[in-house]
Amino acid sequence: MTWITAQTDTTFNPGDQLRTGTNGLAIVFMEDAATMVRMRASSTLEFLPKQSDGPIATLFRGAIYFFSRGQKEEPTIRTHHGTAAHQG
Repeated sequence: MTWITAQTDTTFNPGDQLRTGTNGLAIVFMEDAATMVRMRASSTLEFLPKQSDGPIATLFRGAIYFFSRGQKEEPTIRTHHGTAAHQG
């Protein structure tokens, strides 16, 4: 796999992966512009094809934080194991 450095306004497609380095941080605004994903250091996330009720991404490692002003339901993330909490 070849990795490239993402810049501001980079567009991701289904199957694309985003990875942060050991001191990295990434903030991604989803297509609806109301949902934000913040990825902590050493995280890898893959974007999945859009489905009406399926997961939107797979978290392979690391930690992410979602914030949404638009959707009433929580986004679904696939992960091997994890901890989740609802705030607000």
